[in-house]
Amino acid sequence: MVCPFFLTIIAYTAIAYFIKRILTSIYNIVFPYLYAVPQNLQVLAGAKWAVITGGTDGIGKAYAYELAKKQFNIIIISRTQSKLDDVAKEIKEEFKDIEVRTIAFDFTNPKLEDYERQIFAKIDDVDIGVLVNNVGMSYEFPERFERVHGGIKRVADMTLINTFPTTVLSHHILQQMAKRNRGVVVNVASSAANFDWFYLAVYSATKKYVTCLSSILRKEYADTNIYIQTVCPMMVATKMAKIRRSTFFTPSPEKFASEAVRSIGLTDETTGCLAHQIQKFPKNFSKTPKKTPINFLIILKAEIIAHHGARHGWLDGRIWEKHGSCGNPQMCSAWWLVLFMVARSSTWWRPSLLAQPGEAAQLMARWGPLERGGSVD
Repeated sequence: MVCPFFLTIIAYTAIAYFIKRILTSIYNIVFPYLYAVPQNLQVLAGAKWAVITGGTDGIGKAYAYELAKKQFNIIIISRTQSKLDDVAKEIKEEFKDIEVRTIAFDFTNPKLEDYERQIFAKIDDVDIGVLVNNVGMSYEFPERFERVHGGIKRVADMTLINTFPTTVLSHHILQQMAKRNRGVVVNVASSAANFDWFYLAVYSATKKYVTCLSSILRKEYADTNIYIQTVCPMMVATKMAKIRRSTFFTPSPEKFASEAVRSIGLTDETTGCLAHQIQKFPKNFSKTPKKTPINFLIILKAEIIAHHGARHGWLDGRIWEKHGSCGNPQMCSAWWLVLFMVARSSTWWRPSLLAQPGEAAQLMARWGPLERGGSVD
């Protein structure tokens, strides 16, 4: 009699927990992107300057534009001065009253004295209300750890760029935010941080560090008016992702940043846009990317994009030569993924469909990368 009673309690508890997960997921889709009124960022930040790292292209550049629209003065930190000058000119031409500063800095440099001399000395004279830690680097294409394209240098640079700037800049700028008791820190991670993404080991692990750091900092600053947000986007049509055209589920950087900035102050952890939040819904019930067919398709999609569609024989001839990489949005759609799964059904269970040792590098040499894998400019 006792045993069935406890089993019933356990069953109802499990059902309640599952329902809570579903309702929370729906809330995270509807509230920040469809229902809630956007926050006044000037009030939330408490100052009129915004710092964006990796802001000369992609998501970082789009964040700079969106914050300029919100009447923030902009400081962009990236590696290439010519690209910085171009972005600064574009922003100034569109937003006449906005002041824009640029700082050229190579984030593969781990020396604190260089941070102090080249960055801190140039930003300490202004009150910074918003910090967007966006700079990052990814793989040229998915690969097993010891065979990563670029070798140990690539691994070291990726580890450094994806973790060190976020940590050091947050520490420095939070000091003035803490004195003011107001400010916004946005740490751009990746959906790869949500589980152990094999063949993207370093990228997944370093982005998980960013989400973990953000979560801890939120607890440390919970009794202040400092707002810390983690953004874990999925596929965005950027050079880093090697996607040329945008779709609903693969938005342009501008569309993504517009929705991401809208969500500031409304949600602590988010994918950054409505489409990605919808995509995340089934993944809320899986911790690893190989437990569900949905996540299998997501992984397969990532591999197709990363390899430019070149390593799969019939796609090589039928699609690559006609459209080139992901120039055709349909190539990156679930339709192609389903066809791939059927065509390769005998190996669907494998954790990855990657090439044999050396094959990926040969294909890269044959086709050449569309862009450098990583966004540090």
